[in-house]
Amino acid sequence: MMTDDEVRARFGPDTRTSHQGRFVLVHLDNPSEETVRRRTVTFDPDLYFEPGCPLCELQRIQGFAVFDTYPDEAEDILVD
Repeated sequence: MMTDDEVRARFGPDTRTSHQGRFVLVHLDNPSEETVRRRTVTFDPDLYFEPGCPLCELQRIQGFAVFDTYPDEAEDILVD
């Protein structure tokens, strides 16, 4: 499991974290305490990580999961 210091070195000094089993949950979207609590209680790595995804596999092996939301406008961006 990554330590909180390792997480902060990777994601920034103000990064919020929580722990579930052997995983560190990294909350980059500045969620409420209730959201952090809900994510922590309901976190299931088998549901969170996509099968066959190399990035997901790396996160699973290293023991961290990243939560980040995007502004609603991000869904309006078109990719050619």
